[in-house]
Amino acid sequence: MAELGGAAALVTEGRRETAASGALYSAAEPEREDATIRAVPYYAWDNRANGEMLVWIREEASR
Repeated sequence: MAELGGAAALVTEGRRETAASGALYSAAEPEREDATIRAVPYYAWDNRANGEMLVWIREEASR
């Protein structure tokens, strides 16, 4: 936690979603892969190493 200045980070397993075509907008079904999700407070995310950030997390319906 030292890198977050004592702020809590939540770590869980989830699925990463990327556009199949690599385009920002696409009608194609996105590709999904298992991934570790690390959620940190927005104020603690800035000025760290380069990385992905997602503000909203999609919820999939159970099948």
